[in-house]
Amino acid sequence: MSKNFFTIEEIKCHNKADDCWIICKNKVYDITKLMNSHPAGNKVLLNYSGTGNDCIIDYTYHSKSSQKKWRDYEIGYIKNSDKSNNVCSIM
Repeated sequence: MSKNFFTIEEIKCHNKADDCWIICKNKVYDITKLMNSHPAGNKVLLNYSGTGNDCIIDYTYHSKSSQKKWRDYEIGYIKNSDKSNNVCSIM
């Protein structure tokens, strides 16, 4: 994983089905390729789009094997974030 850093403002720009990023535990994920294959559909992912809401609880609902797959979508970190803060929002 590269050491890219993104501001919340940058992440909020990626809030559509064809360009969707999420934040979880101060890491940034580009889940665009997942949008059409997520078992719950893309609408559930887009419900948080651009809100900045914490969705760590949604992460914990995933199985351990699904959580490991998140690494495939990891693209960086939130700029100037407190690494101890568990922030997760779908953007």
